Amino acid sequence: MTITCGAIKKEGVLSVRKRIVKKLHRLIRNYACKTTEKNICPDDMDWVHQTAVEKYDLERIPIEADLAANIKRLKGIYGVCPDFIIRQFEIGGGIAEAAVIFLDGMVERVLLSENLLKPLMIHYRPLKPVQGSFLEQILRVVLPVDVVRKCVNLHDVIDHVMEGAVVLLVDGEPRGLALEAAGFKTRVPEEPMTEAVVRGPREGFTEALHTNITLLRRRLKTPNLLLESMVLGRISHTQVVVGYVRGLAAPELVAEVRERLQRIDIDGILESNYLEEMLRDHPLSFFPQAITTERPDRVAANLLEGRVAIFTENTPHVLILPGEFVAHMQSPEDFYHHFVLGGRRPV
Repeated sequence: MTITCGAIKKEGVLSVRKRIVKKLHRLIRNYACKTTEKNICPDDMDWVHQTAVEKYDLERIPIEADLAANIKRLKGIYGVCPDFIIRQFEIGGGIAEAAVIFLDGMVERVLLSENLLKPLMIHYRPLKPVQGSFLEQILRVVLPVDVVRKCVNLHDVIDHVMEGAVVLLVDGEPRGLALEAAGFKTRVPEEPMTEAVVRGPREGFTEALHTNITLLRRRLKTPNLLLESMVLGRISHTQVVVGYVRGLAAPELVAEVRERLQRIDIDGILESNYLEEMLRDHPLSFFPQAITTERPDRVAANLLEGRVAIFTENTPHVLILPGEFVAHMQSPEDFYHHFVLGGRRPV
């Protein structure tokens, strides 16, 4: 890995130092595994209690056909967490052993029982003749679930479980199924207290990312509204979505925002201000360099002017870039009045 003066100037000393430390950590871990002649995923998972579990480690631990071994490894990773649930059962009254893995409070219990456990335990009957693998049969004729994703390693399992999905593992199958069953409580959209208007919509963003995306889609009903998702934060794994209108936003602007976000390497992103601080052109300036809003109509209006929006999971505050000084003097209500009365130029 070569570090040039140009890279240090562009990314900053702290960012380059983090890259070097991360690279050295991986090299040391790989060397230790080779010298001890042990697999990175030993059957004895006690090592997870002495060191932090990283994505790099979990991606190298495949799901095995032995259900008991998979359950042992997952219990070793989560330890004695009371909200980590593994429900073991028999499919079709003894056809195969299976287990569902989920986090209590993150899934809808009624959906789990009616659409997953009951069809598999009571109503399942094997197809004759056999078509495809056992999991494919289950997916095709048994599970009435709309969103299903495949899991091939422990990272996939844990990632989907943390997002509120239910992971199904079957004995004899070297992969699993992640079924969408999120059911945690979210706040309903309401008018933002800091951006109240006399004339205009009364809806505001919430802490639920999918709700915020839906509010924006209702205002910009075009396939040119593009959304790019990425996960930031080594520990928090926060989902961040970049939104823009194709044909209106400059490709150079979108590429610059995407590149700056991908360079962020910290433990956690808990609020959009974390991103705003790291996206600034002038970190020591007192003036804001990004527009922050909780209103979907304001985001839609700015996207129509060629700007880029950044949605952050677990916060109603959306960043809009670039944030010119004049844009901070505008009110959301300026878009609903004559341009002479509002602080906005006619387009």
